[in-house]
Amino acid sequence: MRAGKTDAARRTIDVLPVLHDELAALKARRNPAPGDLVFPTSQGAPQNPSNIRQRVLAPAVKRANERLEAAGEAPLPQPLTPHKLRHTYASLLVALGTDPGATMDQLGHTDPGFTLRVYRHGMRRDAASRQALSELVGLAEDQVSVPVEAVV
Repeated sequence: MRAGKTDAARRTIDVLPVLHDELAALKARRNPAPGDLVFPTSQGAPQNPSNIRQRVLAPAVKRANERLEAAGEAPLPQPLTPHKLRHTYASLLVALGTDPGATMDQLGHTDPGFTLRVYRHGMRRDAASRQALSELVGLAEDQVSVPVEAVV
């Protein structure tokens, strides 16, 4: 695995089951070698941030919006960026009741106060809302997430 910006970049992160299932299906289609990147360039190298937005995220958003439109649903917010997806992931963890310290670890933060200040809005959820959200992301009652080692 390649190195990240900081020592905290290489860590085990918890992936929500719905995302884990999608990544497992992608892996099965591609049959990568151990240590291969999930979204490499055509030469197998890491993508730069601009390429991630243009070649990975933009086509995925386009397909998702086509499906949402066909289902009569609202499209995804624009512009959708990798950083906004990171923020959404953290907000989901908090809304699902994940311990703030564990959320901080997932994001690679060193200051729990920062994590709480940024994501606290997601903590105000009743039990029924949390249950609906858990079902949406594919969590079983006793499940939190699926740990995956990654460089993020």
